[in-house]
Amino acid sequence: MADLPPLYEVVDPEALAAVLESGGNVLVGFEYEGYRVVIGPGPDDVAVEVIDENR
Repeated sequence: MADLPPLYEVVDPEALAAVLESGGNVLVGFEYEGYRVVIGPGPDDVAVEVIDENR
């Protein structure tokens, strides 16, 4: 498995926190280096799915 760049270099952690803490039933999703990441609605709700089988 190849080393991935730190996620904080790709996604602004402060902006992500602001969106998740804005209230309501918020989900944030994005693709990162062959993975689909979904965060929310709770701070501990994280799902990661492989979308590039070469990973």
